[in-house]
Amino acid sequence: MRRGLRSKTSLCRLWVAVAVLVTGTIWLWSSSSIVLLGTYRVQDFVVNDLWRTADSNGWRASSAPRTYWLPPPTESESNGYLRVRCNGGLTQQRSAICNAVVVARIMNATLVLPELDTNSYWHDERCIDIFTPKEQEILLKYREQHFAKKKLVHRERRLIGKCPLTPEEVGLIIRAMGFDNTTRIYLASGELFGGERFMNPFKAMFPRLENHSMVGSGKLDKGLAGSAVDYMVCLLSDIFMPTYDGPSNFANNLMGHRLYSGFRATITPNRKALAPIFMDMDEGHASGYEERIRQVMFSTHFGAPHRRIHPESFYTNSWPECFCQMNARNQADQCPPNNVHDVLESQFHSTGEVSVAASAKR
Repeated sequence: MRRGLRSKTSLCRLWVAVAVLVTGTIWLWSSSSIVLLGTYRVQDFVVNDLWRTADSNGWRASSAPRTYWLPPPTESESNGYLRVRCNGGLTQQRSAICNAVVVARIMNATLVLPELDTNSYWHDERCIDIFTPKEQEILLKYREQHFAKKKLVHRERRLIGKCPLTPEEVGLIIRAMGFDNTTRIYLASGELFGGERFMNPFKAMFPRLENHSMVGSGKLDKGLAGSAVDYMVCLLSDIFMPTYDGPSNFANNLMGHRLYSGFRATITPNRKALAPIFMDMDEGHASGYEERIRQVMFSTHFGAPHRRIHPESFYTNSWPECFCQMNARNQADQCPPNNVHDVLESQFHSTGEVSVAASAKR
């Protein structure tokens, strides 16, 4: 899934991933012997630059600690054992494991290998079937008493960017950015709302469509295996474009993972800015829509270092806490030495010795 070697007669193979609907993803690949994208220039941005990683400005991932932490406790020093049972989908369980490691460290406890759930999530059609009939009755009663039914107005929700992009809108965006109908596309998603009827316009624009069931055995259709394949395809692609980053752990975790893996190019559509364009098209005013889409799409950071803005989570964007900058002007941003653990330990012990000496003088 990485770039192929460049030959005299053909360009290197290119991969792109795009998220579709709530948890969907599209992966694009081209074997064309010419440059896949055009040379549109909007706000001095050349589309061909998307195939390279985003400009890191000298920043790189760094998991080195900023301060010294004592080594993990031995069994005799531990405050006990922490046992965790993870449930939900692949990315939910992955996040739960990360949280469990941190909690165990703070509690000075020994983390037991987490128990993973491989069944309930994939058979849970209403987020409630995993409970017993009696528990379901209690939950439904509680929901009726404490959560009033919301009246959602589609137009209003769409104008504020709260509606996922439809497959047709995704296709229009990709085409406006320079991709043609020879592009090979991998769809990584659950069951799509509206089914084939909603996918037909997209297939008309990009007919070379695949998913994980076409690249593996039938076992990938259910369980965590299919989700894992989708995740890895999107992680290692040249470009990833989530079309809905609301409560989607899949898209949010992927964006953070790609950022940490070398600022891999990520296109994040501004649904609020795109909504008026697509609504005008729905009303028959399609003139100049491609240029309007490009104006919106080429004004984002494309996976480069950027400050977190609410409600963006730490898992989605861990910059700058988990990064350092080579040749940094700010000392706090400088990359640590290779022996950072030894340096921090020495500083820790030196501070301790000074404190003991000061106490003795008193």
